[in-house]
Amino acid sequence: MILQQIDKVIKGKKYQYYDIGRRDSKKVIVFLHGATSNKDAINDLLDSVPEDYRFILLDLPGHGYLPMYGITNVTGYGQYVKDLVDALGLDNFGFIGFSFGGLIALEAASLFADSGKIVPTALWSSPINFCNSVATETGKIGLRVCDALPADIYKKACASDILKILSERIGINVSAGDLEALLQFDNKSALVILKIIEEKTKLDERYPTLFVFGNSDIYVDYARVEEFKKDMGDDAVPVIENGGHFGTVAGRTKALERIEEFMDVSLSVKRFG
Repeated sequence: MILQQIDKVIKGKKYQYYDIGRRDSKKVIVFLHGATSNKDAINDLLDSVPEDYRFILLDLPGHGYLPMYGITNVTGYGQYVKDLVDALGLDNFGFIGFSFGGLIALEAASLFADSGKIVPTALWSSPINFCNSVATETGKIGLRVCDALPADIYKKACASDILKILSERIGINVSAGDLEALLQFDNKSALVILKIIEEKTKLDERYPTLFVFGNSDIYVDYARVEEFKKDMGDDAVPVIENGGHFGTVAGRTKALERIEEFMDVSLSVKRFG
C-alpha cells in the first residue's frame, strides 16, 4: 500500500502521519508505534484492514526525525497524541499502542477519560507495569551498544546491513522498514525514552482495555502475562503465535484481527457524554 504523509503543526509542534480509510467511518483507530520504530510499523498489515475502518498512524516525538519537544514522561507523549486527535475532531475512536506505544496509548486514554470521553485501548506487546521487565533490560543493553558507537559509525553500520546480519545470526527478523526506522532514530532521545519506559504506569479502569501478546517474544515477561490473565481473564489477554515483536506477517495479522474484534464491539457503543 502506497501511503501519503500528512504534515501538520499543532501548538507549535510538528505532526507527520498517515490517514487511511473512509473519512466518514465510525470506526477510527489511532496507532502508536514502539520505541525505535515509526508510523510505517504495520504497513505490511494494512491491506488486511476492513474497509469500514479508518486508520491514523503517526510518528511520535524522537522518531521519524521529529525532536522530543521537551517531553520527559508518558504524560507529555499522551498530551502530544491527544492534541492531534482533538485537532482532527475525531469522535468515535480507539487507540492501538504497540510496545512502548502502549504506555502512551494508556496515558492518552486517561487524559480523554478526565474530560469524559471513554476511549477503548488495545495494548499490543506492551511492557505495561512490568517492573524490571525483559523489555527494560534489553533496552539498556541496546542503548549501551548504540552509545558506544559514534552516530556516523552507527548509521554506516545500519546502512551496510551489519545489524541485519547480526539479527539473522541470533534469529530475529529485522525488515528493511525496521532498519530504516533505526536510521531515523535519535540515540540521544533513546536515553530519555528509556527512562519513560521504566515509569510505573497503572491501569485505568475507566475505559475498556485489551492486552495482546505474541508467544516467544523477547520483550515480554510471561510471568506477568499470566498474572494479568488471572486478574482479567484469558479473553482480555490473548497470546497469539508469532504475533508480537519480530513476529511473522501471519502472526501479526492475527493479532491485529483480534484487536479489530475488540474494537468492533467497543466502538459500536456510543460512550461519550
